[in-house]
Amino acid sequence: MVNYCLISLALTHELEHALNETCEALVRAMHLSIQVQENPLANTTGHQGYVAPEKAVMQQVKSSLEQKIKQMQISLTGEPVLRLTGLSAATLPHMDYEVAGTPAQRKVWQDKIDQQGAELKARGLLS
Repeated sequence: MVNYCLISLALTHELEHALNETCEALVRAMHLSIQVQENPLANTTGHQGYVAPEKAVMQQVKSSLEQKIKQMQISLTGEPVLRLTGLSAATLPHMDYEVAGTPAQRKVWQDKIDQQGAELKARGLLS
């Protein structure tokens, strides 16, 4: 739980920093693209299949970001915070989020973890 809180806080800060500090070029390009699409000469309002310029640009950015996210490879070599929290590059693509998808599954999972913890304490491997 502590690891999750730590990594969640660190990565939330990283995302906020990226959005606030490094998106100026993207925002500028989006704004200019919207202005071009809003130009009366490019106006296709009322045509079949019309999409508002803001929505079209946001969809283009969203699609591009989704593709880049899928292609992203994480290397923990230069990521001390991720490494210290126990996040393993080998386990990232194989995480099973369905193990604790419902309250009942979480209870079963927690009971299993508690049992394993008790066994490790009994063997003196966990304090």
